[in-house]
Amino acid sequence: MKEAIGQVENFIIDDREIKRGGTSYTHETISEIKKEYPSKVKLYCIIGYDLLDSISSWEYFQEILELSNILVTRRENSNSESSKNKVFPYLTTNQSIFHNASYGKIFIENTSIINVTSTDIKYKIKNNISISGLVNPNLERWLEKNKVY
Repeated sequence: MKEAIGQVENFIIDDREIKRGGTSYTHETISEIKKEYPSKVKLYCIIGYDLLDSISSWEYFQEILELSNILVTRRENSNSESSKNKVFPYLTTNQSIFHNASYGKIFIENTSIINVTSTDIKYKIKNNISISGLVNPNLERWLEKNKVY
């Protein structure tokens, strides 16, 4: 992660899920972080748009919303109305509400479109296909050096 995000202000790299081992659930991780920093931090669960269709069916989805806001990164062709319909009650287009109100909101970030998934990256690495330009150059070198996939 350090190689992927570099030194981004206000980001903390947390490896508790790796240390925990086994299956990890988002609500458990967010809950643990919230207990460690009860009033010091604002928590955001960042997901790709492709997960918006299924997030409402995640185990403990409501608990995730009680502990954090969800920030969705857009991908190419990410205008599925079915995705938006399933989580419509939680969607907001108002950034000030999203950042300043209590938890329980979902915001689709209008940033540059990220058109690559971790599955795409894993596939390319396993099949010796270049990932140049798809990830941070530091991360690309690290993945190559450590033969992660």
